[in-house]
Amino acid sequence: MLVKLSGALAAVVVLASACASTSTTTTDDDVDSASTTTAGPGQDETTTSAGSATTTSTPAALTASWPGVTEDTIRLGFVDIDLAGLREMNLVDIDRGDPAVAVQTFVDELNQRGGILGRRIEAFHEIVLPIDPVDAEAACIRLTEDADVFAVLGQFAGPTAEVDGCFTAQGETIMIGGNPTPDQLARANAPWLTTGMSAQRRLVAAVGLMHDDGLIGQRIAVATAPEDEAAADSLVIPELERLGYEVVTKVVQTAGSGDRSAQDGEWSVFMERFATDDIDTVMLVQATVAFTGANQLVLKGFDGRILLVDAVGTLDSIGTSSESPPEAMAGIMGTMAASPAEVFELEATQECVSVLEAADPTITVHPADQVPDGESDWMPTVLGVCAKLRLFEMIATAAGPALTHESFLAAAESLGSFDLAGSPFASLGPGKLDVSDGLRLAVFDATVDEDGGAAPAGPLVQVAG
Repeated sequence: MLVKLSGALAAVVVLASACASTSTTTTDDDVDSASTTTAGPGQDETTTSAGSATTTSTPAALTASWPGVTEDTIRLGFVDIDLAGLREMNLVDIDRGDPAVAVQTFVDELNQRGGILGRRIEAFHEIVLPIDPVDAEAACIRLTEDADVFAVLGQFAGPTAEVDGCFTAQGETIMIGGNPTPDQLARANAPWLTTGMSAQRRLVAAVGLMHDDGLIGQRIAVATAPEDEAAADSLVIPELERLGYEVVTKVVQTAGSGDRSAQDGEWSVFMERFATDDIDTVMLVQATVAFTGANQLVLKGFDGRILLVDAVGTLDSIGTSSESPPEAMAGIMGTMAASPAEVFELEATQECVSVLEAADPTITVHPADQVPDGESDWMPTVLGVCAKLRLFEMIATAAGPALTHESFLAAAESLGSFDLAGSPFASLGPGKLDVSDGLRLAVFDATVDEDGGAAPAGPLVQVAG
């Protein structure tokens, strides 16, 4: 059941259950949205021959141009994972603040600026445990059918990540967030944008960066898992061949993540093949094989180059599940996006931080790697809400008064380069609906954290779309 709350409420939304909670935020009704400009969207400005007077035509009428869009409102859905619920279950020890506070704050701030071409944002917020796909699907239905929102901002995670496709496929609703697979995009019946870099672009870009830095040897083996074999075959291997390399061996890990005995046996066979084929470089494609493969290659004494080619920065986490000490894994290479400091220092990021801190003086936002003990790490929440809402604002404004799926997509593809919180390099264009263009080489460093982690091994590079 969807519950609507007034945007004037300053109280934090209280989660109604451990599994999920649903709340709806409507912002201040006393905002004066009257334009103070001589000419604005949907208006024409003309000057008399004497140049001393201007006249304006009547602004283009705002109509109910699409489901979720009325003459004076745009209904938006926001989705978040329930970290508080996971903490109560002792599954994680992560505190990123209250996403309900962030949604309320940034929606209120946008409406106080006049909304989007005079339409105010009406927000509907779903917070779902990422271990319950059934509840995530129910949240999708509540947003796309019950609330009938125009777009959904955010994404699920873990076992519920696959449910992201519900919004654009069954729900036929625009989505900004997540990391859609090619299959999800093929099934989408509405535009699907992401503020990150698409998996397809990142895999190809990673190979290019490794080539430019001379990391790839002459005798290459590609290792992957069944669910990632298509990405290896259609993206990674063709890019290697385009750059003049020959993949000598490809292996597919079929042993499950929980079956250490089967993994050990399978990788023993792989190591024999690598030795027979004189392999000097093993490229682990995507996260599933990266965790197991990095550990097995180190345990079994592979003395060549280990390169992680994945879409989510797995390098930072391979030490957490390894049987090998972090020092033994030092030197494994992969890629990473902008550093926490680079993200935090962006002017667009600071604008978002200022809005949240001004709305609640008890909140202090720190770079993600500099959060004092006992304080909430608000940075991911700020980026998760503010960056996506600002992106929506840019696109919907460019789409003009007649806001539809078609006008939204056309506007997105016309934006070109722009500034956005969290993204040192950001752009959209024809056929390119993933925003981030920044990527760099990274190396596993045993000193980064207790279990080691990724450290920059080169400058942040602007990757072509």
